[in-house]
Amino acid sequence: MEIRLRGAGIHLFRCIYRSPTPSINSDQNNENLNNLLKFIARKDYSHRCIGDFNYRDIHWNNWTTAHDLESKEAKIIETVRDCYLQQYINESTQIRDHDDSST
Repeated sequence: MEIRLRGAGIHLFRCIYRSPTPSINSDQNNENLNNLLKFIARKDYSHRCIGDFNYRDIHWNNWTTAHDLESKEAKIIETVRDCYLQQYINESTQIRDHDDSST
């Protein structure tokens, strides 16, 4: 959804859900997500609120992961930084009985 702001500017509000459950398409979906973020970053939005990416192994408070530089976690961190995006949620927003929480 695009919201025109008073005066000037457009706010993009988009929920892009990334399932934390691995599947046969996970690698391609992660690559598509990175490409989509890069595409959105090139657009002329004054504000952006997007996400729900469910990367369990990213420490957003210091932008790190224990995984190697080719991991999906490292790649999304790099994409978010390259696109000058910011992670605002730093705590788990949904915790289920037997699942690991995601931020």
